[in-house]
Amino acid sequence: MEEKTMTLKEFIEKMCNGWGFARPGRVIQIGKALSKIIPEQDLNTVVKVKTEWSSSGYGRDFRYHYRWYVKGYKPFNENARIVDTQTLLFGGSFPFIHPTEDGFVVGYDK
Repeated sequence: MEEKTMTLKEFIEKMCNGWGFARPGRVIQIGKALSKIIPEQDLNTVVKVKTEWSSSGYGRDFRYHYRWYVKGYKPFNENARIVDTQTLLFGGSFPFIHPTEDGFVVGYDK
């Protein structure tokens, strides 16, 4: 796990740019959703971001999990799913945004 200090604006920009992933579609989707729900006046808030990746299984049973834990800013109080047409049509797991005690977590599973 890696933890970095950055502003919300930097975090959202990094997500919108794919966080360096080879296949960044879900990450970009999360970044775009965050850019719509976090007010502009809050973008300079300094937060700590901890990343967590894991995978398990082989072949058709292969699964992976990505999480970004953001501490220091709590934009909402309810769980949310980021719904897109491609996932609705072809299946898959929707990226999510969940509040935590001291911030929020975003991520997705496959």
